[in-house]
Amino acid sequence: MGEDNQVLTYEEGWRSSPELAELIKFETPLSLRDSYSHWCVTAVQRPDTQKEARLLHFMHEMADGEFAWLVLLTKDDHLEEETLHVLDTSKHYLNITSRYQNKKTELTSRQIELSSVKKDRDFLEERLVSADKMAMLGQLAAGIAHEINNPIGYVRSNTVVAKEIFSDYQHALEEIGKLCRTAGGEVESQFEALEKRFSLQESASEITEMFNESHEGIERIIEIVKALRSFSYPGSGKHTQISAIDAMNTVIKLTNNLHRYKNKLNVEVPDKDVYFLGNAGQIQQVLVNFVTNAIYATPEGKSITLKVQQDDKSAMLIVEDEGIGMSKETLDRIFTPFFTTKPPGEGTGLGMSISMTIVEEHNGKINITSEEGKGTRVTVLLPLA
Repeated sequence: MGEDNQVLTYEEGWRSSPELAELIKFETPLSLRDSYSHWCVTAVQRPDTQKEARLLHFMHEMADGEFAWLVLLTKDDHLEEETLHVLDTSKHYLNITSRYQNKKTELTSRQIELSSVKKDRDFLEERLVSADKMAMLGQLAAGIAHEINNPIGYVRSNTVVAKEIFSDYQHALEEIGKLCRTAGGEVESQFEALEKRFSLQESASEITEMFNESHEGIERIIEIVKALRSFSYPGSGKHTQISAIDAMNTVIKLTNNLHRYKNKLNVEVPDKDVYFLGNAGQIQQVLVNFVTNAIYATPEGKSITLKVQQDDKSAMLIVEDEGIGMSKETLDRIFTPFFTTKPPGEGTGLGMSISMTIVEEHNGKINITSEEGKGTRVTVLLPLA
């Protein structure tokens, strides 16, 4: 019987019979959800002939929570052997089909589960390898920073001493010049000729400028090494008073090579410094992660702004960018471990989740607002010292 009130009859095949269809639906226990494996017989009155008849029905549970009924409407209890054979064959066919469908569905489900487990395992293995590489890279960076620290100290000391010695030579040369001009005559003319020949004044000025540039470069290397060491060795879990401005300046030095030729970096800090309690290395790790993400998301020529602010209870470390922004779906998953929008091999997907953990351990919180095509603002709030 179909949904269009068509019933299959022995004499006429499929034909429309709303009365018989309604009778079959009414007398068959369609609401039952426990399958019965035997034939049931119900005495009914046919609406078309007004005669008593017998309704034989059998129900079996199929796959995916579906149920099937075999229903036969006959005039009495006497059935031909051929009819009984057809009914019995149909019943067994239904049972076999049901078991096959159930096994097939179960097998398909298991295959999907195994495939999903394998994908998850491969994904986690790849991310763990990446995380391990990052940890090794941090250790390597710390070792390099330590090795650089000693020789750069020698260079710094020797440069300072050489500059002082050159300054003494320069003063001595000026005194000699004065004596020669006082003596006059041939002595003065020969000194002026030598001075002009070797460009003593110009050379002295250039060498002084070279010493100043070298000293500036050495100091910058020392600051980078200090920042790298504090980043690689976050120290003990003890919290100390930290300058928000110093924390931002350290991050700028650590990420300078990433943004120097790509983005304009603006820094807005208050006249009076803001202090909070925390682990300097861990907070630098958080800020480096946010600034690196901003650089990655911001097109060349666009700006990134770092701000230090405070309210009544918190120091506010802010990273704003004019980047591509994030969708609501990305924002909802931003702190999910191993989630990343970067291409394969360029991100572990651990930075944001680790940053959240660090900030929560500092009794702080992270607020992120973003609009696609306009940029992102990340605010780290930490309790004031």
